[in-house]
Amino acid sequence: MKNRLRRFLSHCIITAAVLATCLCPRPARADDTTTRIAHQLASYFLGVGGYWFTDSTAFRALGSPKFGGTARFFVRPARRGIMEITGGLEVFSASDHWLPFSGGNSISLTGPAFRIRGIPHMNRLTPYFEAGAFYAELNSKRQNFNAYNIVPSAAVGVEFRFARYLMLSASYRVSGAVGDVIPSGFNVGIHVF
Repeated sequence: MKNRLRRFLSHCIITAAVLATCLCPRPARADDTTTRIAHQLASYFLGVGGYWFTDSTAFRALGSPKFGGTARFFVRPARRGIMEITGGLEVFSASDHWLPFSGGNSISLTGPAFRIRGIPHMNRLTPYFEAGAFYAELNSKRQNFNAYNIVPSAAVGVEFRFARYLMLSASYRVSGAVGDVIPSGFNVGIHVF
């Protein structure tokens, strides 16, 4: 109980810090790294998504569906024709509980990744592809085991920005096995920023 309370309080403090950073008046600059990081953290904590496993090993070990989310701490994208290319650190997670209330059955992927996508436009679908090598951590309460591994993972999907700070996304992620579990599946969500 103490660990859950400690995790909950730490997530609340981080969320409050991110919101304070986002809401404080600052001079607007397109390449402001601090603002981009704050936007990614806010998206990770405030966005809501669902993740559905498509492999029976993941369904048996973790159950389905899960709350899912992705945070990307990427450098400013380079534009090449009709595409943007970027890379950096990506954090993906899917668990029984929404992020501030973590616990239960869960999988998380953390590691370097790159991303290629079309130039985003308001009210249009923007396709993307991302891939990387990740440190995977799997916690199965259903089968009472934990597994850790370095795995490759890739996702292909689309984004739809329908307001300045709101975006819908849908993707399919393919991942290597963590233990004997293959955590591939569909991810759908709404993101802030």
